Amino acid sequence: MMRASSNTRRSGSRADGFTFVEMLITLVIGALLFLGASKFSIMSTRSLAVESLKQRVEERVQVAMTRLRTDIRYLGYDPGATLSSGAYITNAAATNFAFRGDLDADNVLETVTYRQTGAVLERSVSNENGGAYSPVATNLQSMAFTYFDSAGAATATLANIRKINIVITFQSEGKDALHDPITFRILTVKETFVPRNLLL
Repeated sequence: MMRASSNTRRSGSRADGFTFVEMLITLVIGALLFLGASKFSIMSTRSLAVESLKQRVEERVQVAMTRLRTDIRYLGYDPGATLSSGAYITNAAATNFAFRGDLDADNVLETVTYRQTGAVLERSVSNENGGAYSPVATNLQSMAFTYFDSAGAATATLANIRKINIVITFQSEGKDALHDPITFRILTVKETFVPRNLLL
């Protein structure tokens, strides 16, 4: 009877706590869970950093293209018939494009110029800030204007231009060291503009 009672107490004593092996297993499982959570957190942070870089590049492209679209709508807009037909484009180079139009409806034509200066897309309007250039968007990697006549053939003759094509590339302001220490985030956009006033 006494022996059975002793066995019962010993068995109960073992059920009241953890063995050393059980504690080790618990610690290992806890460490693995912690490492998994840490890795997930790091990956989420990296993903957010990448998305942030991509978003800023997309914003630059959107600002640049919106500004270009708005201005080119006025290319050749001349309600006062100030110029003869074909004199509205004054420069048509790969990284420099200048044209005339009545931007502010005062019957006086303004000259608008876009150009690439290093990594900056710049814009100038003849009656704003004394015609000084101001930045439209930074981190410009490359920009190329090409020009076409009404038949769709490439042309360098200013009076014959009826379509303007632009390929513009922006990159992030820095490399994403957390995600990819070698590559910049880059976005290229192509668009063709058909100035409606040149078709009249």
